[in-house]
Amino acid sequence: AQRAPRVVVVANRLPVRVQRGDNGELLYSISPGGMVSALLGVRGMRMIWVGWAEIDDTTAAEREQIRRTLWRRGCVPVFLTKEEARLHYAGFCNDVLWPLFHYVVSRMPDIKTDLRSGFHAQWEAYQAVNGHFAAAVARVARPNDLVWVHDYHLMLL
Repeated sequence: AQRAPRVVVVANRLPVRVQRGDNGELLYSISPGGMVSALLGVRGMRMIWVGWAEIDDTTAAEREQIRRTLWRRGCVPVFLTKEEARLHYAGFCNDVLWPLFHYVVSRMPDIKTDLRSGFHAQWEAYQAVNGHFAAAVARVARPNDLVWVHDYHLMLL
């Protein structure tokens, strides 16, 4: 019997959310969102998800536990620092790319003044985060896998 094809879905967020409970324990739940809902119902292919773990206050041992738990669910987490997440997602993606791709040019940063006020740091973080994702994909992708990079958060992959 032929094995189902593998698809490596690379998205900003994983289909599984990791959060810290009231007692400090790690809790796992299905992430909200249309893409997650749509793709979780796809049959006939094996999906591996690569995405941001969205939890940053973890120890090295906890990150390893999260990696093992998520791998059993077909997910490969990318861990970002609070600053990387802020500059990448809230910064470059939301301040520059979202307005550009949604025709809201009135919200575009002024490159001349914003270079001094953080635009360069956002761009550096965007490049670094894309590098983290690329390294994660390189660890799991095999020949003949279909790698689907989703959305503008990861255009440098």
